[in-house]
Amino acid sequence: MNFNKIFFIFTLFFAFHSFSLSAQVCDILIPICTSQDGLENNAVDESPITIQTACYDLQGTRTAWYYILIDEPTNFTFQIEPAGNIDYDFAVWKNADCANLGIADRGSFFGPGPGEYDTGLDLLSTDFCETAAEDNNEEDADGVVEFMALIPGDKIIIVVDRYSEDSDIFDLSFGDPEAFDCSFVLTEACDGDTVTLDATDPDSLGYT
Repeated sequence: MNFNKIFFIFTLFFAFHSFSLSAQVCDILIPICTSQDGLENNAVDESPITIQTACYDLQGTRTAWYYILIDEPTNFTFQIEPAGNIDYDFAVWKNADCANLGIADRGSFFGPGPGEYDTGLDLLSTDFCETAAEDNNEEDADGVVEFMALIPGDKIIIVVDRYSEDSDIFDLSFGDPEAFDCSFVLTEACDGDTVTLDATDPDSLGYT
């Protein structure tokens, strides 16, 4: 086998491998349209990409990825509430391509102390990204960043990263879940029920 052929095979393998990595976020997104309270959510999967934000980049080793479709105008807020004294970080993208996310619109990597473990977006904050100690306004980080003003058709991707090595579960609560579109979330059915499948929805991530 000559050198040119070896080089071509290696290049082809690298291209397919790189594409596979970039597409993995799309494959692991969990579609939701309600608050995820009392469901024993956990963040355990290694992130397939480097999580990039305006203030910090993270190669998450214990993550969970969520996808939300907006149906009504809303000031989007949420809160991650750990069951224990566990450090969680997050990033949020608006209308991003899941195969090429780029820099997140919001992110928090706050290093919490006792009683500071809840984190998320709220209506009062004015920063959009924070490291362990400082936000983009050069003020002390506090675990919460500014809400996102959304309109119907907006798509949201959230990654929750468990920075702490200790095992834990968390609640993911939203300020206005009534604004979410549930039409793309899987419908549960019992044995014997007839379910009509519609594979024409352009906003769906995929069909199985």
